[in-house]
Amino acid sequence: MSTRHMIRPTWRVLWGCAADDPYSAWFNAEHRCGEALQAWRDAQGASARATAYLAYCFAIDVEERAAAQLARAVAAPLAA
Repeated sequence: MSTRHMIRPTWRVLWGCAADDPYSAWFNAEHRCGEALQAWRDAQGASARATAYLAYCFAIDVEERAAAQLARAVAAPLAA
């Protein structure tokens, strides 16, 4: 079973949605990261904890990519 099917339904809806701007993309990813961390903390049983950990790792990766996009968007242009 894919970890995508184990993630909360609200996350699956937002999974493929593009944000209007890099800040919104990062903000949404950071919020989902916090939710994933809380789900990992609240998980009961070894299997649920392992699944929640994988979801958290995925959320961290998504947040990192969104943060990099935001950093590129706000970086000062290089002088020629």
